[in-house]
Amino acid sequence: MKEIKVGLFTVLALACLAYMATMVSADNAMFGRFVTYKALVSDAEGLFKKSLVRVAGIEGGFIEDIQLSGDRALVTFKIQKRLKITSDSKIKIKSIGFLGDRYIDIFLGDPALDRLPKDSLISVDEGGGLDKVTESAGNSLKNLEGIMNKMKEAIENDETDNALRDIVKDMRMTMGALAKITAGNQMAIGKIVKNLEVATSGMGQQFDPRNPNSIISKMGELTEIIANFKDVSASAKEIMAAINAGEGTVGKFLKDKDTEEQITDTISNVNKLVNRINSIEADLSIYSGYNTDNGSYSEFGMDLYPTPERFYRLGVTVSDFGPQSKTETQTKTISGGVTTVVDKEEIDKNALKINAQIGRNFHNFGIRAGLIETTGGAGIDYNIKPLGMKVSADVFDFGGANGANLRVSSDVRLWNVVYGKASLEDSLNDSRSLTVSGGLKFSDEDLASFIGLFAR
Repeated sequence: MKEIKVGLFTVLALACLAYMATMVSADNAMFGRFVTYKALVSDAEGLFKKSLVRVAGIEGGFIEDIQLSGDRALVTFKIQKRLKITSDSKIKIKSIGFLGDRYIDIFLGDPALDRLPKDSLISVDEGGGLDKVTESAGNSLKNLEGIMNKMKEAIENDETDNALRDIVKDMRMTMGALAKITAGNQMAIGKIVKNLEVATSGMGQQFDPRNPNSIISKMGELTEIIANFKDVSASAKEIMAAINAGEGTVGKFLKDKDTEEQITDTISNVNKLVNRINSIEADLSIYSGYNTDNGSYSEFGMDLYPTPERFYRLGVTVSDFGPQSKTETQTKTISGGVTTVVDKEEIDKNALKINAQIGRNFHNFGIRAGLIETTGGAGIDYNIKPLGMKVSADVFDFGGANGANLRVSSDVRLWNVVYGKASLEDSLNDSRSLTVSGGLKFSDEDLASFIGLFAR
């Protein structure tokens, strides 16, 4: 009864986890179903797989792949389906961050237009920066050249003398009008002159040394302030001279060539580390099932891909069969002067078994070796990608009672992230048995969706 309850709880937990994974997986419409588009750019420097795709400064997708297409770069990226990409949509390549990371910025265009089909090419606006400044400067120079030509024509034409004579006449008429205005406002001008005299008298008082409140009487204090300012300025000059000479901590930091090279190397190494971390992909799998002869089976695994050709497989297995953990104990009892020794051996069938392997891919094949359920072993995989299927063979547990265990297994995608798996244990021996299990397998995109959900 207890095993049935545990089995029901495991199935219910897997169903809930499958539902959550479906809600946040990269193919789901509610939390970010993605559509693939492409763009041709003349310069893809600074763009990497998993680089961000933004809309109005907000993350809306990521770069999936970058390949060379002729003398240009073909960038394949995914954008959330809720963002409508139309025929007049455009993209720009922009930079962000201290390290100069670059990303794709998308202008969505007119929402009334039809959505572009999957894998369509989006036009790229690669103008900007220095190109636009140069173009604007060229246009300004053309406009200035046009103005100068007009001025030259005005000066060098046959009517130049008449034009200058008209200007002189206009100036004389203007001066005459000013004279009439002055003659008609002599009283107002006289008042202005008197006001100027009053202002001049006030200024004279401020510069009178006999006035204790005048500016002149405060010159001593002002002189002291100026002297202090000169001292501060002299000290600042000495400090700057020492820094320029490379003296002191700041001077050495700014002038030392070794420090400059170390900073440059550090920034370069940080860039390499960030790019390497961004290039690592991971697949996560969880299976639980039942063996026809021996009982329950559960497995948790993770595949890490630092490069497309090389991978690491890590995980744990809990089962009622396979390599087992043994514990031997010895008990001594003394009765009537006679010592009795009892040896006892306990076998833990449900011991936690470790998987840690290193592998390499060759097209659709993958070979690996390392720990398989805490014993040495090796395996080979064959991926049938159109069917979402993988066939594997593992040989391990060479010290088992029935000899080495040759396990032949196959897992197939049933729906979204839900997979089914069947394994034939000890296929070379008469004690062979079948394990049937189901579970979930998450790709790198699914994990990114999970992280994005919990980061909100």
